Amino acid sequence: MGSPSWRKLSGRQALHGGDGGGLDRHMGRVRDGDALDAELWEIDENLCRTDLTPVDRALFVFRRNKIYLPRHPKLHMVAIGQVANLAT
Repeated sequence: MGSPSWRKLSGRQALHGGDGGGLDRHMGRVRDGDALDAELWEIDENLCRTDLTPVDRALFVFRRNKIYLPRHPKLHMVAIGQVANLAT
């Protein structure tokens, strides 16, 4: 069996900014997921930034919804007002 593949998703700007953010170690969390999960995590991190323009924020939210809502159809139905009781 081959060795596992790792990809750092969070904090890449500090890591690739030249000196690794001044640290020789970085904390992380290992998660299972596919490429769309990775994109969601990256979008969520970007949405936490304060320097986004309104257009950037809208584009991130739009892309996030395109990925997230098909994976969670009950939430999609709530978002468009088609479910009276989500608990069912």
